[in-house]
Amino acid sequence: MAIFKAGRRAVRYVVRHGGSKYAHLRLKDDDHLEVILPQASQVSARELLNKKRAWIERALLRLYGRKRVFDGNRLLVWGIPHRLKVVKATDNSVKMKDGTVVVGLNGEMNLRQTVKNWMAAKTREYAKRRLRHYGKKLAFEAESVGISDSRKWGHCTEDRRVFFNWQLAALPK
Repeated sequence: MAIFKAGRRAVRYVVRHGGSKYAHLRLKDDDHLEVILPQASQVSARELLNKKRAWIERALLRLYGRKRVFDGNRLLVWGIPHRLKVVKATDNSVKMKDGTVVVGLNGEMNLRQTVKNWMAAKTREYAKRRLRHYGKKLAFEAESVGISDSRKWGHCTEDRRVFFNWQLAALPK
């Protein structure tokens, strides 16, 4: 990974060549840029980064300005930030205790994935309860409830499958 200076921030970036017709940038959630260039591109990644410097600075401001669900030290659950404590355990587990989220790791799964799985389970549990409640009022019954990692908060298919973003458990009820 290389480094690019955008304003006062040093941003890591990686260059990928793909089947895309155009060169483009993608800011990833783990704070690095992905520079995607067409396979036979004559454009250099550094030229593209310099040309798009203003966009990169605005995108970084948006990224750092928003509330993060999980930053390694805190976890947002139902709109309330909780301190995160990581302990060694025989199996991966997450428990809430006295304003602290205790994550037990056995070494096989990383912290981020363990927290994400737990948040997804919380979202599924809450969504099913709310779907039953509103389903009665609206005469709607979902065939299934799924959890996704999309940019949308949720969506429903024609065959009545309902999908929710796993991060809903971070929002206030």
